[in-house]
Amino acid sequence: MARRRRAARWAGGLTRTTAVLVAAGLLVILTSGTAAAHAQLVASDPAPGAVLPRPPTAVTLTFGDPIQVGDGTIEVFDDEYNRVDAGGVTSAGRRDALHVGLRLGLAAGTYTVNWHASSADTHPASGSFQFSVDHTSVVRGAVPAAGRNDSAGALLGLLRWLGYLGLLLGPGVLLVVLGLWPAGLADRRTGRLTLAGLGLLVISTLGAMVLQGVYASGEPFSTLWTSPEKLDTHSRRFDEVYAVRSFLLIGVAVALMLARWSSTLVPTRPRRLLLGATAVSTVALLATWPLVGHSAAGGGSAVAVAVNLVHTLAMTVWLGGLVVVLVCLRPSAHAADLAMVLPRFSRLALTAVAALVVTGSFMVWREVGSVGALTDTRYGRLLLVKLCGVVVLLLLGNHARRWVKRHVHAETSPSRPATDLHRRLLAETTIALAVLAATAALVVIVPARQDFAAPFRRSLSTSDWRILVEIPSPRRGDASMRVTLMRPDGSGGRITGLNGSTSLAGADARLTPLHVKPMSYDGLPRPVEAALAFTAAGNWIVRLHVKNSPTESVAVSVLVPVG
Repeated sequence: MARRRRAARWAGGLTRTTAVLVAAGLLVILTSGTAAAHAQLVASDPAPGAVLPRPPTAVTLTFGDPIQVGDGTIEVFDDEYNRVDAGGVTSAGRRDALHVGLRLGLAAGTYTVNWHASSADTHPASGSFQFSVDHTSVVRGAVPAAGRNDSAGALLGLLRWLGYLGLLLGPGVLLVVLGLWPAGLADRRTGRLTLAGLGLLVISTLGAMVLQGVYASGEPFSTLWTSPEKLDTHSRRFDEVYAVRSFLLIGVAVALMLARWSSTLVPTRPRRLLLGATAVSTVALLATWPLVGHSAAGGGSAVAVAVNLVHTLAMTVWLGGLVVVLVCLRPSAHAADLAMVLPRFSRLALTAVAALVVTGSFMVWREVGSVGALTDTRYGRLLLVKLCGVVVLLLLGNHARRWVKRHVHAETSPSRPATDLHRRLLAETTIALAVLAATAALVVIVPARQDFAAPFRRSLSTSDWRILVEIPSPRRGDASMRVTLMRPDGSGGRITGLNGSTSLAGADARLTPLHVKPMSYDGLPRPVEAALAFTAAGNWIVRLHVKNSPTESVAVSVLVPVG
């Protein structure tokens, strides 16, 4: 009877764990499937849509982050789909630019630029735009559009999450057992956990190496077996880091085998040597994560990578210890061991949590930068969800630490059944899986500092009127504008019509008309909304003609910085 109850409890626990794993995996897929590019194009020469009086000699692209020049490509086509770029792509002496020469004496007409780049954090980006010489022309032929495979991006996010899970089950569990519970090396559950962690790390690494080429090239999955020569990760850093990670996994596997073979060793010295070797191989393995993430891009990347490494190590040890206490140290079979390990793990967890808070605060400051970026970007909103999970984790961890101080005394059994503690640890581990899922998804989302554009608000005055222009998100791409007409005393004015145009300052470009959202123009004092299209970052001139009666209108212009 007792055996049946234990079997039922284990079956229930397995069902709950499976449900949590499936839910966390779905969170990764749903939040990372449509990841945007990180190496965002902020300027180009010639500018998109520009009509130049004379042929240019080169095309230069400027990005918001440093990029890897050797991985970038620029193709320029004329209006009959003939290549007109000449020579290889260079950096033009800058870390954030790509430059390619053009054939001399380009004919009049429209030209299309296709580009592909890889940012310092190994994320691919691509795009295209057009410019013209003397006048525009009809483009004949099919200029290849940049492909996209969001499903591959979602699977890469899932593989990253499996990699994090493998870190805490493999190296994390092994480090905690070696340091706090050497007798646990002989425990079958410990061996199964570490082997499962190693297997997840292998699946995550090899899977990413296979899928990155599909994702970066924008090809369908079938290309893997029909035309694998078309696939390219477009990032030498990605290839190098993942190759190193593969060899480091061999070192971790050797450490796991040595730990199993040394499970009967009593001498302290060999165990300490094994702990040191495991710690070194684990730190080296963990370092490969920030080298292909946001920390590797932008200013101060060396410091950011080091901070991210400490953050990941603290997470690995803390959550690995939670799994050891929850799965391996059952109160009924290991009461004495549980009483010995819990106070040690409580102190270790407190140190790890302190490291997580300090390093996490630095990373939030670096990737977000402002409150507006935290609330108005996809990265910031998902980060808020993650931070809520972390706060709950800290509260549960504090409750568990207080329980240990009240009920557990070193070298003795717990003074009361530890069922209470295991329930808290189960809840803590469940939330930790969701936090890891959010972390895996954040890796492929454009950082909030880069994605955020501060709202634009400008009041323009004439002798009789004041016009308020508001653009919630003035960034490259589609944007909306709100125009309000007011009298000098602040009372509302009546807009009976609105039109206008936009153009990129400093470029000989045609004016692009505004797209005013349908409205009745009933003469009531209400704002009018219009749609804008900013094709590139830079300073844009927005010209407005606001009618306030059938015979009277107000003409104004405003300079809008677009990020």
